[in-house]
Amino acid sequence: NIQSSSNNNGEKPVYAGFDNGYDGLASPVSVSNGNVVPSIGDAEELVGVYLFRINETFILDSQSKYILPMFCPIIDIERYGSIEKYFLSIDNFGNAQRSYRLRTEETFLPAGKVFIRESDRLVGETSWSDIAANETNEFNLGQDPDLQYIENIQLNSRR
Repeated sequence: NIQSSSNNNGEKPVYAGFDNGYDGLASPVSVSNGNVVPSIGDAEELVGVYLFRINETFILDSQSKYILPMFCPIIDIERYGSIEKYFLSIDNFGNAQRSYRLRTEETFLPAGKVFIRESDRLVGETSWSDIAANETNEFNLGQDPDLQYIENIQLNSRR
């Protein structure tokens, strides 16, 4: 989808969906001010460069934005709690770290800032470096208030 928004008149963003009625191009969408949002075709990647078919020239109003669809990678992601443990002879308690392990089978993920959502709730943000296809990346977002642990220590001695 292409998203177009303008900050001049407080309009909500306009989305132009992709359909097959325009030879692979998105159908034109009219904005309430009478302008037509250009039709944008699906992205094609060539050595990390993304190409888009556009049916007409863009006319950008001041303070307007166009967000183009880059790619939609399939990501395997696993959430787990991690505890860093040192052996002590006293009882211990605390919160586990909210940790994630992700992997993409076929897609390179470029470096950048990432926002993590769970059940439509923002749980944190992180930055990562470039991640190659089939590479595993692990990161954590700090202590998870929902995941607590209690450790009871029992010393046994043998003589």
